[in-house]
Amino acid sequence: MRYRTNGYSAPVEFGHRDVLVRGYVDQVVISCGTEVIANHPRSYEKDDFIFDPIHYLPLLEQKTAALD
Repeated sequence: MRYRTNGYSAPVEFGHRDVLVRGYVDQVVISCGTEVIANHPRSYEKDDFIFDPIHYLPLLEQKTAALD
């Protein structure tokens, strides 16, 4: 998901779904419906990418030897 010039990760099962990205002074919160699906510290850098590796585990589990 993008907020301002930065990318923030969300769980892969929410790909291609409508989400709400809310930016606060110290955090970025991503919601789908009434459920908060991701919460990241906000970055004020330009073109930064903030991610949580746990969001990508379902993809890595499907790819054999992806972490080797």
